[in-house]
Amino acid sequence: MSPLDDSAAAVARLTGALERQAEELRSVRSLLGLGPREDCRLLRPDEVAARLVKSRAWVYRHQHTLGGFRVGGQVRFEVAAIEAYLERCRQQSPGVLPQRDGSPARLLPLVAQRAGGGGRTSPPSA
Repeated sequence: MSPLDDSAAAVARLTGALERQAEELRSVRSLLGLGPREDCRLLRPDEVAARLVKSRAWVYRHQHTLGGFRVGGQVRFEVAAIEAYLERCRQQSPGVLPQRDGSPARLLPLVAQRAGGGGRTSPPSA
């Protein structure tokens, strides 16, 4: 057997061992009730902006609320953190918007406009 054959056999053994460990980890995650690893994927600010239909500047301004953190000087977001933010938004009472200080602000009902030119009167015709 040549050294090249020995190396190929060693790589095959290591690959098999890694595949068995990966399968074992998947089964443990399943037993713990954890979903696939997609929820741990990191998103860039432009990806978050597209998901939330907001501007990139808005995402940067709200990065702490959205669970953003720095990786090598760049801001990144976990999918799970964005989903949690969306869930918090869904749970807010309808008709209530949060203010900057955190207290809720009630929306005022819209007042219907009266017909007839918006309240202006035209001069009498002669």
